[in-house]
Amino acid sequence: MTGGGDARLFQRDKLHELHAELTADKDPRGIKRRLALKKVIANMTLGNDVSALYPDVLACMTSPQLEVKKMVYLFIINYARTKPEMPVAAIPHFVADASSTNPLVRALAIRTMSYIYSDKVVAALVDPLRRCLRDADPYVRKTAALCVAKLWVYDRALVDEEQFINMVKDLLVDSNPSVVANAVAALTEISERAPNVKLRLNVKIGLKLAAVLNHCSEWGQVYILEALMYVVPQQPGDAEALAERIVPRLQHANTGVVLTTIKVILYLMNYMTNQEAVDNLTLKMGPPLITLLSSGIEMQYVALRNIAVIVQRRPEILANQIRPFFCKYDDPIGIKLAKLGILLRLATPENAPLIIQELAEYATEIDVEFVRRAVRAIGRIAIKFERCAKDCISTLMNLIQTGVNYVVQETIVVMRDIFRRYPNRYEHTLGVLCRHLDSLDEPDAKAAMVWIIGQYCDRIDDAHGILESFLDTLLEEPAHVQLSLLTATVKLFVKRPAIAEKTLPRVLKMVTEQVDNPDLRDRGFFYWRLLSADAARAKTIMFAPQSDISGETDDMEPVLLDELLLNVSSLAAVHHKPPSQFINGAKRRTLPASAVLNALRPAGSGDKIQPLSNPATLAAVTDFMDALDLGSGSRNDAVTADDFSMTLDTSVPPPLPPKEPSLMMMSQPQQQLPLMDDDGAPDLMDFGEEDAGNEEGDLSGSLVDGAGLSAGGLAGFAPAAIASNLDIGASAQVLSAADFPSPPPGTGVAPHPGSINRAFTSVFESSLSLGTTESPVPPTIPEVPEPPPVVAAAPMAAASREGEYIGSSSTLLHPSQTNGLEVAGAFVRRDGGIFLELVFANHSSQPIGDFAIQFNKNTFGLTGLGALQVPSPIPPGSMADASPLQLQVNAPNMVQPSTPLANLQVALKSSLGVFYFQTLVSLHVFFAENGALGQSEFLREFSEIPDSEQHAYSISSPQLTALVDQQRAAAVLGNNASTNAVSVRNKLHRNNIFVVAERTLDGVAHYYCSVRLLGGTLFVLEIKIGTDAVATVSTKTTAPADLVEAFHTALEAVLASGPLAR
Repeated sequence: MTGGGDARLFQRDKLHELHAELTADKDPRGIKRRLALKKVIANMTLGNDVSALYPDVLACMTSPQLEVKKMVYLFIINYARTKPEMPVAAIPHFVADASSTNPLVRALAIRTMSYIYSDKVVAALVDPLRRCLRDADPYVRKTAALCVAKLWVYDRALVDEEQFINMVKDLLVDSNPSVVANAVAALTEISERAPNVKLRLNVKIGLKLAAVLNHCSEWGQVYILEALMYVVPQQPGDAEALAERIVPRLQHANTGVVLTTIKVILYLMNYMTNQEAVDNLTLKMGPPLITLLSSGIEMQYVALRNIAVIVQRRPEILANQIRPFFCKYDDPIGIKLAKLGILLRLATPENAPLIIQELAEYATEIDVEFVRRAVRAIGRIAIKFERCAKDCISTLMNLIQTGVNYVVQETIVVMRDIFRRYPNRYEHTLGVLCRHLDSLDEPDAKAAMVWIIGQYCDRIDDAHGILESFLDTLLEEPAHVQLSLLTATVKLFVKRPAIAEKTLPRVLKMVTEQVDNPDLRDRGFFYWRLLSADAARAKTIMFAPQSDISGETDDMEPVLLDELLLNVSSLAAVHHKPPSQFINGAKRRTLPASAVLNALRPAGSGDKIQPLSNPATLAAVTDFMDALDLGSGSRNDAVTADDFSMTLDTSVPPPLPPKEPSLMMMSQPQQQLPLMDDDGAPDLMDFGEEDAGNEEGDLSGSLVDGAGLSAGGLAGFAPAAIASNLDIGASAQVLSAADFPSPPPGTGVAPHPGSINRAFTSVFESSLSLGTTESPVPPTIPEVPEPPPVVAAAPMAAASREGEYIGSSSTLLHPSQTNGLEVAGAFVRRDGGIFLELVFANHSSQPIGDFAIQFNKNTFGLTGLGALQVPSPIPPGSMADASPLQLQVNAPNMVQPSTPLANLQVALKSSLGVFYFQTLVSLHVFFAENGALGQSEFLREFSEIPDSEQHAYSISSPQLTALVDQQRAAAVLGNNASTNAVSVRNKLHRNNIFVVAERTLDGVAHYYCSVRLLGGTLFVLEIKIGTDAVATVSTKTTAPADLVEAFHTALEAVLASGPLAR
């Protein structure tokens, strides 16, 4: 339906016209009815409410045509989410279709019923699902397997009562590989989501699953490989045999299959007792990982993040492969930084000279952050390998001679660490460092230089004068610079008391009387008492040997690294965070106990595998494993379903079904799904002929329902009604505008993708401060006045991602309005959706919980797609982040014009009561991802819109001034500002403002752009940026005046914000 011939269907039709076409009498072949259904689905996709046509659409279910049934089922699924009473009338048709002679119809019926979370529909699904699990057609059986997993999310008790899990377990020995793959996917999904269910496979069934990998689609291979993570080898040779079966998957073209295979091999290595097998597998894993780096930018980044985890535990896999990780000039900054981290992991004394030479080249690039990381990497190599330190310092001295400000400052920070690692060596560099004092304007560089001066004050002639220059601004410096200055002054005094006898008392008096920082005051009192008691001992203490500094400063905690290695090929390995931090209810993966587990090796055995030599230990482990009753037997025995088991852990109460996608869904390669097909496969809108797949030996079909599972089949389609959670009386449906306080001018919730939590944390931490710690005052020191009370900081601007508009955060509810509850929030556009992110702070003396939220009718029809989920209760003096609440646009019965246009009124319920607030939504979150136009389309739209609908205005900001400076610099270099054109284009594109064309005339850059709102409203515009730091914007659109004004406000915020993207 998305082909060129059906594009004409995507236009807004009147309901009475569609009704007439659906009920046409003279249509014996059903052609008009089929075309009318296509129009209905197209209108539904465009956001039009066509639910009134439900009786007419339902009447079409009697049609024998498969494509008609697909469209009717899609219609029912879509409206079942908001109108759960509608599917009840379709139950007889569902049941009839589940007994159809066509296997595609049978599978389509039970799949559709499993998507509808209604008690009556679920009750009607039980008998058809039981039949389909034993159906003669493999297509139906594999669809039914995943339906069990979906049904388990809605009603776990029903699944247990009907013994559906045991029936799915029987499918593991099915003769069709696709059925086996889907059964594995369903059982793995249930095990991952249920804290009281454990999945266990023995080696025998693991080898059976590995044997069918060659006959499965790539989706099926990923599912089966994931299931092999539940196999626990018990005997020597088990892990080696299983790894040998899956090694060919390393040559697969799909990145997900390759990474999942590597994960399983790394897991099995923990149970291997043959060192030669480990070495061979290590050699085989390197080339596939390198091959992944030839993919697109996104896949490169995913591969690099996974490689960073792998090489921290097993660097020998890529020990001889450092050149593929050299950065290219056109690599994005994220790719460069990831490669840089891996290079440091792979560095050895033998290849360090080549890496140092490469890093020196990076330190001359123009990207400031990348240059800093390169300089820092040179210092880490010097610290890590003593024999390479001289070459590293020589390189650093050459870099500092360039005089580039940020290079000089980062070099000084690195030299401080080198001096700590190698005390009283390389003092010949002190003179070079001191000649660049005028370049220091960053706190870290100042603190590092002050430390160097204090540590080597007896070897720097003008150490006192240099410190005096820093002391002039001591009270304005950050705390760590003040601490460095205090310590350096004391060191100067104990080494050269004659020249510092006047400076030290002045510094001690300042830090104990004029500074509010309690740590600094306490340090000042400590030094004062120490010098008063025993000056000789003070010298010994101040110049005591430094603690060792390691070159591996970013090593992960061993527990975290172990968990990430078990989650390679998932989001956890990309974020370098355990799944429990971003998936509610995710289980923590650990290595199961076994007699051959490497963790049971004797202490001090090193990295090489050693056999367990203690018979008592081995016997104890064997007894323990026997008690677990994992499957046993020879690998050559016949495989039965009994080799698989799922046990119930009654010590953990089962929680409510989680709303977030499961860990398994997160870890699979995502398939590009059609816009109107939620279950993923077969494509409900593909009206071509399909192969029923009813031959047992047919292995060419795709894993149809696998995509549906990842596309959201288990994520839930029936969010609880928000109004049912809000006890706010008569205002439960429509809230009065009088209930809402007016927002202050210029406030509103601004989008904060990725950085909201950091900004809000800063706001809340400052307002939750309870005071400072008082320090003991020596009797010889005058009484120190109490520091001023801590004042809550104003809301800070969130740190923006490069090239993306981020507004300043705002407080939606102040504690004075809510008896102690503070709420801040942001509207975020992410992955094509709009989300509301909220942060709560409890300033009251009692826990706060029972949160719920409701939106009043508004211009854009915004409402929540689910209930507000906040970790509660929130203890007094604590903060909590709510799970991002996805918002639906143009929700039924929620559209009503607001004044101003972008005003949104919200009711928030908590255990403290119901509170109301209103805020302004920035229109840029409605900029759609499909707004790009071709040049011919742009010209046609621009010419068709009358000139009377053209609007022009100017924008001026410091960011545009910075752009002008870049253009002038580019002109001097002779590149005619082309780099800045790319920079502006990227910035606009990241905000869904699409550049159709650009040109430069007489020093003025012209950008011709298109923007489309979610409702379809189109804006075509020209942006001109001249040398006067002013952007002139001309817009053409047929939108009403208030929408144009809101668009201009949002566009101005985007253009005037943040650094430009590169």
